[in-house]
Amino acid sequence: MLENEALTKYLAKARGIRYADIRILDKNSLHITLRDDAFETGEYGETVVGCRAVDKGYGVSSTNRVDAHNIENALERAAEQASTIDGNVKLTPVNPESGSYTHPVRNKPTIEDAKNLIMNVKDSITNKLQSMKRIEIVLSCTEFNNGLVTTEGTDVRESFSTTDLTIRLTVRTPAGIVDVKKVAGGKGGMETIQHKDFENMLGDLLIVTRSSAGAKRFSPFESGKKFRVILDSEAAGALARLIAYMLVSDESKGKLFDSLNIPMELEFVDNPSIPGAYGSFMWDDEGVRGRRKILVSNGMVNLLHTRLTAGENDAPGNAHGISQIPKPSMSNAYISTSDWHFDEMINDARYGIFMKGVRRAEVNTTTGIMELEPIIAYIIEQKEIKEAISNIKMIDTVKNVLQKIDAIGKLICLIPMVEKEFNASAGAPYIRIDGARCTYSVMQ
Repeated sequence: MLENEALTKYLAKARGIRYADIRILDKNSLHITLRDDAFETGEYGETVVGCRAVDKGYGVSSTNRVDAHNIENALERAAEQASTIDGNVKLTPVNPESGSYTHPVRNKPTIEDAKNLIMNVKDSITNKLQSMKRIEIVLSCTEFNNGLVTTEGTDVRESFSTTDLTIRLTVRTPAGIVDVKKVAGGKGGMETIQHKDFENMLGDLLIVTRSSAGAKRFSPFESGKKFRVILDSEAAGALARLIAYMLVSDESKGKLFDSLNIPMELEFVDNPSIPGAYGSFMWDDEGVRGRRKILVSNGMVNLLHTRLTAGENDAPGNAHGISQIPKPSMSNAYISTSDWHFDEMINDARYGIFMKGVRRAEVNTTTGIMELEPIIAYIIEQKEIKEAISNIKMIDTVKNVLQKIDAIGKLICLIPMVEKEFNASAGAPYIRIDGARCTYSVMQ
C-alpha cells in the first residue's frame, strides 16, 4: 500500500483549485462458509484510490490501479470536474488532523481456527435441534488500511480488522418452516467472537424455533389496537438504527422530531469511538475525528453530517465514501441505558406484548411511520410471559413511539451490520413502550 508521503507528492500537483484530497483504501477479506456439510473458502482483495476536489463544484474520480500515471489522471479528472461545474460548494472548516492509528487485534484468525469455530457452532446446533432443514454459518475476516492526505494539511492513516460470525437456520416445525438469523462480531480478530456470544446466539435460536413451533397467529380482531410493548435488545436496536437513518442530513432535516417530548433519561446516540465496536473509527472518510453525538434527547435533535452538509453550528464527522461524494451515515447507533430490569418491565406491564428479534424494520422518512416485525412475539398477561404469537408487527409514528417509552433496561448488545455499504452497528437495552399500535402481519 502506498504511504501517505507518496500521496502528498501527487497531491502537490493539484493547483488552481480550492481544495483537493487523495484517499486510499486497501482491503483484504477472508470468508469461510459452511453450508450444510460443505465448506467454501474465498479470499478477496482490492485497492481503491479516490481523488476529490472542490472549486466551484465538487469533483470525484477513482482508480483501482495504484501507480503514478493513474493516480495523477484521477486527480486531474476530479479537479477538472470541480472547476467545470457551476456551483457554490462550501466545506465546513475543520482543524487539520495528523497521525496514525492501528486498532488492536489480539487473535488474528487462520483458516484452521475459523473452521474449528464453525464446526463447534454447528455441532452445538445439531445436538439441540433435530428438525433442522438447512444451516449456513459464515465467518468473515477483513483487514482495512486507510490513508488520507488533503491540501489543508490533514495527513492520517488508520488500520483495523473486522471479524463477524453469521448463523442462518431453516427449521421445520409443526407450524411450518422457520428461518432465523443471528450475527455477532466487532473490530479485532477472533477475540470478537467470544464463546458466550455464540452460546447466547444458540440459546436465542432455540427459543425462537421452539416458540415458533407452537405460536398462535395474532388475532385480526386485535389488529390496530395499542398495546404496552416490550422490545428485546435486538428489536430496540433496530429502532435505534431507524432513528439514525431518519437523521441523515442529506435526506432529512429532522422536522419529524419537532416538539418532541420524551423522558429525561432517553438518549439516542451515535458513537464511533467505542473500542472494538463494528462501526468505530478514529477518522471518517473526510479526515474528521469521530466523536460521540447525542442524536435525540429531551429538547435536542442533531443530524449526522459531512463537511458538505454541516452548517455553522453543526458537527461533521460521519462522512463515508471514497469513490463518491461523501455521504453521512451512522457508526454505532444505540439507546443509552437506564436502570430497569426485564422482570420489572414484565411485572409492571400486566397486559401487553413482548417482541423478540427482528424480521423486518423500516421507516418512511417522509411520514415518520415505522414498521417493526419481530421474529416471534409473546402475550404478557398477569405479569407473566404467556403464549407465543406470530403474524404481528408494530406500526406507528416514530414520534409516538419515542414519547411513549417508559422503561429502559441496563445492558446493551451491539449487533454488527452494513449500513449503506459501510460498517456499522446498532444496539439498545430492552425498552418498554406504553401504547404502540400493533397490527396483523401477512407473513410469507
